[in-house]
Amino acid sequence: ILLAFDQLVAAKGPSALQ
Repeated sequence: ILLAFDQLVAAKGPSALQ
């Protein structure tokens, strides 16, 4: 699940982290 979430965030872009 962590890997899938990481890919989802990567797809949205670094701004998703903030």
